[in-house]
Amino acid sequence: MGISIPTLRRWLREVSQQGDAAFPGLVRQDLTPEQEEIRRLRKEDEILREKRKILKKVTACLGQNSTLMGLARFFAKQSH
Repeated sequence: MGISIPTLRRWLREVSQQGDAAFPGLVRQDLTPEQEEIRRLRKEDEILREKRKILKKVTACLGQNSTLMGLARFFAKQSH
């Protein structure tokens, strides 16, 4: 993994001395029910926004393709 032995030793020393405080980003914080609900809703909002962006792109693409196909048919009929 490319991690040096001294770095691993330092990490082990920090964990043994500080416990979970050695890696604050990994410790789960105790949240109130309201905070957990806000976190859940924000995540859900983010997912829905991404889905909406995808649907807008698909709709635009399908609309563009159907218009192009309609024009192609129109000109094909006109040429005969």
